Amino acid sequence: MSNNAEYRPLPKRWRVHYPIPNDISQELSEFSPLLRQLLYNRGYQDAEAAAAFIEGRVPFDRDPFLLKGMEAAVERLHQAVVGGEKVAVYGDYDVDGVTSTALMVEFLTGLGVEVRPYIPDRFDEGYGLNDEAMRTLAGEGIALVITVDCGVRAVGEVGLANELGMDVIISDHHHPGSKLPPALAVIDPKQVDDIYPENTWLAWAWPINWRRPIWQISGSGPGCGGLGGSGGSGHRGGPGAAQGREPDARAPGLGEDPQDTAPGALFAGAGCRG
Repeated sequence: MSNNAEYRPLPKRWRVHYPIPNDISQELSEFSPLLRQLLYNRGYQDAEAAAAFIEGRVPFDRDPFLLKGMEAAVERLHQAVVGGEKVAVYGDYDVDGVTSTALMVEFLTGLGVEVRPYIPDRFDEGYGLNDEAMRTLAGEGIALVITVDCGVRAVGEVGLANELGMDVIISDHHHPGSKLPPALAVIDPKQVDDIYPENTWLAWAWPINWRRPIWQISGSGPGCGGLGGSGGSGHRGGPGAAQGREPDARAPGLGEDPQDTAPGALFAGAGCRG
């Protein structure tokens, strides 16, 4: 290639969103015209949902036990905490998975759990659970594996984990396959029979909010403050970040209020007070 070649920038292509329809503009009339258009661009078409988005609150019932599998997951994690079992947090190498892993490890460490983070090598292992990793964790004496941002399609790998004497709790936000893995609990709001009213969360939302149900079954316990900061990276970097529907994702500290929401589940049952 000649060093004297003339390089010209490509022409800019502007992709402008459709103007907000008059009826939706009227519905959002409490906001300025510019903000109405921005809200419409993000998919908000009624005043209550738009106000909830602006104020950083969730406009639906956030009872974490509405999530399928949550009760069994809470009970098993509580058993691991009080029994001094070794727990592995199995994540992913993208920003959402790393954030989720860091938050869950931070939480479990605060409870006094001997926790082993495991993030598969992007090149040697690839995405998700794998047989060799299951054998490695079993060889280290792991009793419980908690996945974050992966696992909902890992049927064979979870079966192997069970054969090796480990229980598995799946927490994921990807679409399940036709068959769920034989885990002790599968928490994924995209399951067809899950009745939780929101299913667009990114993976980091699970560990940052698995608190309230664990309080409900265990009462007081060691503090879990400071679990908000890392969530911002997962929210901004994950594939659903533009939707802005993760719990308290827009609030300072990303929802460090101990009464916060849904996957607040496992946090609550392990005996954690914020």
